[in-house]
Amino acid sequence: MQIAAKYLLTTQAIYFYYVLSAYEKGIFDIIIFFATTADGYSPEIPLPHTIRIEDDNDNAPSFTQDLFTFVAPEHCKPGTVVGQVTAEDRDELYTLHTALKYRIVSEEPPFPKMFSVHPESGVITTLTSQLDREIIGKHLLLIEVRDMAGQPFGLCNTGTVVINVKDVNDNAPYFGHSSYETKVLENRVNVEILRIPCLDKDEPNSPAWNCRFSIVKGNDDNHFAITTDGRTNEGILCVVKGLDYETTNLRILEIAASNEIPYVVVPYSSGLAQSTCTVRVNILDDDEGPVFKPCLLPITIDGCAAVGTAVGKYLAEDPETGNSEGIRYRIAPGQSNWITIDENSGELRIAKLFGNDLIGRQCNITVLAVDQSGKTGTGTVLATIGACDRDYPVVTPREFIMCRDRKPVYITAVTPNESPYSAPFRFDISDRSMDSGWQTIQQDDKSILLSPRTDIPYGIYKIPVTVRDNKGRQGTSVVSVNYCDCTTPSDCGTVRQVSPAVTLGVWAILAMILGSLLLLLILITLCGCYGTGAVSKHVPDDLANQNLIISNTEAPGEEVMDPNIIPLQTATVNSCDQGVGMGTIGHEVKTGGQSFEMSKGGHQTLESVRGYGQSTMEQGRYSYSEWQNFMHSRLGEEPIRGQTLIKN
Repeated sequence: MQIAAKYLLTTQAIYFYYVLSAYEKGIFDIIIFFATTADGYSPEIPLPHTIRIEDDNDNAPSFTQDLFTFVAPEHCKPGTVVGQVTAEDRDELYTLHTALKYRIVSEEPPFPKMFSVHPESGVITTLTSQLDREIIGKHLLLIEVRDMAGQPFGLCNTGTVVINVKDVNDNAPYFGHSSYETKVLENRVNVEILRIPCLDKDEPNSPAWNCRFSIVKGNDDNHFAITTDGRTNEGILCVVKGLDYETTNLRILEIAASNEIPYVVVPYSSGLAQSTCTVRVNILDDDEGPVFKPCLLPITIDGCAAVGTAVGKYLAEDPETGNSEGIRYRIAPGQSNWITIDENSGELRIAKLFGNDLIGRQCNITVLAVDQSGKTGTGTVLATIGACDRDYPVVTPREFIMCRDRKPVYITAVTPNESPYSAPFRFDISDRSMDSGWQTIQQDDKSILLSPRTDIPYGIYKIPVTVRDNKGRQGTSVVSVNYCDCTTPSDCGTVRQVSPAVTLGVWAILAMILGSLLLLLILITLCGCYGTGAVSKHVPDDLANQNLIISNTEAPGEEVMDPNIIPLQTATVNSCDQGVGMGTIGHEVKTGGQSFEMSKGGHQTLESVRGYGQSTMEQGRYSYSEWQNFMHSRLGEEPIRGQTLIKN
């Protein structure tokens, strides 16, 4: 920028032709020229000068916007940043002329003070958490900006700030009344019966204001539904399934209201997140037609059924009276002609024989019921026509032998029917007590393997086996398994029938023990009596020095060299009161604590004692006198007393 200036040599002063502003340009460069001679000689070179314009605080600061608008959420915490205001100053930068300070001049409403502004940055923050849109939804601030670092002599300007309070869901919806009442005719469907106003203090048409209704009690059968009218925020209660006056004439519903967004619990807000009210729905009586119970009647008809066979009964009731009197029945036109219904009793009968086209089919038959007033009710009979046969799957053969190796029995079922009343078969043991002891393993479509689960006693087992065909028709056959103690089935003889196990109770066992003890006591008593009266033996103290030798031979055998020994093989002594035991050669025979040493001898046996010391001996080779003489010569002078010998 070139500035025209006048330079006076006399005063050496430079004058400008117009006013300069530091805002436009703070520094100017000028060149001072000297005079020259006619021939163009200049004694000096041009002299450049730099002129800096000193700024004067002649510009007031101004805001960058005419109106600042911010949003602050209600009930926000103190210190929450709301927004920032900015201002400009055209004076020289980095001087006091552009050092700006902000302050709030006024606030509307004036009390309580809600906001503050940072003096240097212009950031606006909240002072309290009491912002409430429902009380004051908009705040106006007048903010001043002043240069010279806010000094009173600085230039200033003001701006306006609008702060809108943002709504949160701090108010729960509520009903105008705690209870409502309405009425509806029975059997009406999809009709509006009541509008329920919903009130909310939050901002209208916002998610915090829009209501959502629900039926929390009394609608378990889903006869009612409630929706929201988005324009009026009302709940619209409707009947979606017909009500029955005869069942109940009053329904009590509990309805709750809530908002689209979650409820926020903040200071000074209402306590409950949702509100409830009660609706009493009175059901009005309406004369209606008969009603079939059930509305769908399933029946199964044998394909071999003869004409006139009764296959079921389908009755309707008058809802007003609860009985079937005066109701007439008929099958709707165009229905099956092979079945009829009695006009008065409602009994279903076969009207014609079934053809092959009906076997195995299902038919829906519509039945009409007309009451005395001419009103009609409808019901449906679901008829399933089965196959025309009387044969069921059976097991063949039915008798089997199982040896000790418990090899499974191969069981096969047969049926004369054709598909679908044939294989694959399903086998089950119908008796639960047998099923716990026996198991089946499917072998193929027609056979199974039958075997015991655990060890069982030998015997004959009767096992009922139920066989079902592919259509569920079933027959039961009793399979006889002879579990025999054999190696091969041909080795098995007659085996007793397995009967239920007999167990003895505690009293039975105790009775058996007492009986045994009583019998033993009687035997001991009898033995003592007979022994005391029949035998009385005296055994001397020197019995151990005596020898009892019995022999049936005339003389010792050739094998015996000692003439003092006569062979004796065995001797047996029985006495009930002396406890005489049995002895053999080389052993002791004990009698009441004393013993005889038995020598090897003949074949005579001491058997019993009878009478008072009397004895009976069978005839032997020697007479009694010969035997006594023989014994005295060898055993000394004292004879043997109290001994009785009897040959076996």
